[in-house]
Amino acid sequence: MEKQGEYTAKEREEAWEDFNIFLFNMDDILEAFIEQAEGYGYRLDYSLNSLDQLETYAIKMDAKPLSDFHGHASQYLGETVRKCFGGHWNLSLNMKENSLNYGKPVIIEHTKYDVEFPPYQIFRNFLIRPIHGVLKRAVLNDVSPMLLDLSHLPTEEEPTED
Repeated sequence: MEKQGEYTAKEREEAWEDFNIFLFNMDDILEAFIEQAEGYGYRLDYSLNSLDQLETYAIKMDAKPLSDFHGHASQYLGETVRKCFGGHWNLSLNMKENSLNYGKPVIIEHTKYDVEFPPYQIFRNFLIRPIHGVLKRAVLNDVSPMLLDLSHLPTEEEPTED
């Protein structure tokens, strides 16, 4: 169920409690997830290259959005970003700055840009349209985005009085 609008103070408190449980359980969940992947012959070692293995594993398992696999793989994706680039998990509760990720776990402070990396959304998009290499590209584009040069485009100028 998607939450619409900002949380009340009580809902924010409950969201933080749930988030802390999420963090507390993450190591055990990921250990079991990685062990299960190894049983199928996939090596998940938190490297960027392991994201290719994760994609192949998800396709083989016919993973669906909102499944346990989706949740565990999203945690793995987030931890891979955190371990490769730094930063930390945060609960996105800033509706004014980024309502897209509102109420979801994200990685922050992993790049010099003030952005949130939303592993659950990125992995969900992959599951909907599985294209090999998209997870690694999503990470790299988030960490080092290609800046667009828009200087050649016309700008709005205030009309001058003649």
